[in-house]
Amino acid sequence: MPFEEMRLKLVDLIDTLMEILENSEEYRAFLMDGQAIILEDYLEIKPQNGEHLKKLISSGRIQVGPWYILPDELLISGESHIRNYIEGKKVCSRLGGGLEIGYLPDSFGHPAQMPQILKGLGMDTIVFWRGASHDIDKTEFVWRAMDGSEILGIHMPFGYGNSAYLSRDMSVTLPRVKRLTGELSRLSNTGVVLLMNGSDHVFPQRDLPGIIKGLKKEMLETGIDIHHSTLTEFVDAVKSGLGNSYEKLKIIEGELRYTHRSLLLGGTLSTRMYLKQLSHVVEKNIERYVEPFCVFDVINGGKYPKDAIVYGWKNILKNHPHDNICGCSVDSVHDDMVARYERIIQLENDLMNRAMKSMAGKITSRFEFDACITVFNPVQETRSEYIEVEADLDRMLVLAVDYAKSTLEDTEDSIEHPPLPEGVEVYDSTGNSLEAVLLSAWKDYEMVKSDHTLPEIYKVNRCRIGLYAKELPALGYTTFYIRKSSKNIPGQGIGTGEAITRDEIIIENAIIENVIIENEYYIVVPEPSGTFRVTDKLAGHVYTGCNNFVDGGDAGDEYTYSYPEKDSFFGLDRSSIKVSTLKAGDLVQQVTVEGILNLPESLTGDRKERASFFVPCPVKATVTLKKGEKLVRFKTEIINRAKDHRLQVFFPSGVLSDKSHAESQFCVVSRDIEPDMTVDWVEIPPTAHPHKGFVDVNDGTRGAAVITRGLSEFEVRNMDGQSWIAITLLRCVGWLSRNDLLTREGNGGWPLETPGAQCLGEFCFEYAFMPHGRTWEDAEIYKISDSFLHPVKYVQCHDFSREKPDRMSFIGHVTGSCRVSAVKGAENGDGYIARFYNISTRPVNAAIVLGFDISSAEETTLDERKIRDLEVNGREITLEMRKG
Repeated sequence: MPFEEMRLKLVDLIDTLMEILENSEEYRAFLMDGQAIILEDYLEIKPQNGEHLKKLISSGRIQVGPWYILPDELLISGESHIRNYIEGKKVCSRLGGGLEIGYLPDSFGHPAQMPQILKGLGMDTIVFWRGASHDIDKTEFVWRAMDGSEILGIHMPFGYGNSAYLSRDMSVTLPRVKRLTGELSRLSNTGVVLLMNGSDHVFPQRDLPGIIKGLKKEMLETGIDIHHSTLTEFVDAVKSGLGNSYEKLKIIEGELRYTHRSLLLGGTLSTRMYLKQLSHVVEKNIERYVEPFCVFDVINGGKYPKDAIVYGWKNILKNHPHDNICGCSVDSVHDDMVARYERIIQLENDLMNRAMKSMAGKITSRFEFDACITVFNPVQETRSEYIEVEADLDRMLVLAVDYAKSTLEDTEDSIEHPPLPEGVEVYDSTGNSLEAVLLSAWKDYEMVKSDHTLPEIYKVNRCRIGLYAKELPALGYTTFYIRKSSKNIPGQGIGTGEAITRDEIIIENAIIENVIIENEYYIVVPEPSGTFRVTDKLAGHVYTGCNNFVDGGDAGDEYTYSYPEKDSFFGLDRSSIKVSTLKAGDLVQQVTVEGILNLPESLTGDRKERASFFVPCPVKATVTLKKGEKLVRFKTEIINRAKDHRLQVFFPSGVLSDKSHAESQFCVVSRDIEPDMTVDWVEIPPTAHPHKGFVDVNDGTRGAAVITRGLSEFEVRNMDGQSWIAITLLRCVGWLSRNDLLTREGNGGWPLETPGAQCLGEFCFEYAFMPHGRTWEDAEIYKISDSFLHPVKYVQCHDFSREKPDRMSFIGHVTGSCRVSAVKGAENGDGYIARFYNISTRPVNAAIVLGFDISSAEETTLDERKIRDLEVNGREITLEMRKG
């Protein structure tokens, strides 16, 4: 349902529940589905009922939390899981207390590190439904994370609504409950079993106490005692029943993403991919830019905007419920999400720019300059790379308020725009000249918004400059000084002596050998199919068929991919392909392939094959090589006009392997490339998997990785003698659910049409390819992925207070496999939190060297409770970290 329609139903439900609880002491308690946001939604409509609600929660009659929202666990970041608990706990605490059980009943699979996350948040139990394998043959087991953390797992084999809508007719209800308790008892280690009287959106049953009385009387004769209880009391009873046998429980390791016993609905990893891309943007913005930059600004004398950051996080989390971020709702739900994402991005950009401008405005500038750019590096490694910046030169005020006259004074006509600069020179903070190129220059206007005056407008000469930025400080900033120069004209590189060149060529059934781009590491040549040949210059390996578009039919729904009975596949139309190049000396080189994907308009009426009428889908794929960078960057733009299809892009690994490796929440997960298809399943075992950054295939001697920005689904296919990495770009379907899929039994939800899920329109995708030696760990792919996913940011400042150095690293060194996850203000307002995790498969003694003085340091839990004091040696802290 649309949000407000659903909220009115929620209000009626909670009103009904409170009335039942007030009038029936026998109605023991009600569970609010594990999330706290619904209390905020309710109280926005009925704030006058806050104390009444708090009284029922405090007394244990209503159980809420522990989460703010019930998330999809695989599509959101590890940090989002932590903040979801923290924000949920705040709401629960204000309203009388919350659940302290990892209740995750309907997530579409569970990541490998969830036991460590839960344990770090103070919870030792997970209660869940989806994702269990046949190896989980009892309802209780021990789930072990990759670092060795263990929690109690309690599986609900028949779902979280196994006893919903019980009839008052005992001839109906008694056999149902006897059958259910019998089946659950056979699966239980303790004889304590869980009946769940409710489901999505279902109101509480007023007559439940009477039904329980009837059942209690009948069931006692069979030796079964039935109680109206709470989830907390159930878990306590299970733990008590396990007693000393806890150590005898089966130990399960790794992620829980199996389709043996329940629908996993894994197609949601790529449904409405635009939502996943937006989620990636807002998570990265707040985790790696807004919070750290605001902390660094405080260290430099600024103020931490905690309330605005919390507001941002809560809005991000509002888009993370599993039916939201998974894209499996009606169109109006996802339209609301996009609008919310746009507002979040506005907030994040302003917070980020405020912090950067505050820091940049305090620097001591060492040189005379025409423009000053402060560049911020959000990653923990010092980096040197080609970047592009825009700088305004020759500022002249042309529009401002004359407060004495209360008029808007326009001097536009009396002030001439000065000539555009012929060239630029760029210097670092030590005065060294940098390689740079004036890419373009144009006359423009700048609006300056101030807290103390109304907006003012300046004439400017705006320049786009490419430069090789050397030694950008780790988790810090540096300043570059720009001067106008007559040494070169726009488009000619400084230090390279080579002008920018652009060429356009038509490819006709042959590789054009002179159409190449090249840096220290790679040679890239376009191929007649529209793919690219990549040569690894150092290793001598050649990779053909890179960036190969493969489009197949999709007869599935928002929940699940399903191939049509008779599928057909398409790539770029060779006759449509055009190639162009752009080169700026050795700083940056690009080659662009443009062509048409001629795709079937949709499926046929019976949905068994793809239609015979075709629509053109223009594609533009740009490959970029930067000086000094070990990545081959790709940017693909497409106008999608086709329905009922899945578009993937393939890359060769150069090796044949049986395992893939993919970045996940706080770890790298290894998976079998070929799933076991021999076991019973209710949904075809997944060959497509989630990832949160890079995907890698290697044979121990060499391999290749693909890194993506917000493209959350991948496959690895073994064909033609090697393993190919396939990244899903689009999955286009028109139904929320259908019951005619070849890859799933029955419906996943309600059969509603969702035309928005066809994803018609313009899309842009960014990803990178990197061949390497040995394994992902040996090649430190995580470092290169970190830099690709977190590009530098910059601001231009005009006024300076000259208080701080023009170059600074706030966290100057972190041991490589110890990765930064967050730098933020502490929740209690006292000090700052820096969170790290070990991505390596081996334990590590990590050293962290700060760029500023500290008085003390503590180790905390994930929800920021103190564990112990840490020894501080000057500015250095050492940590012993278990494997990831």
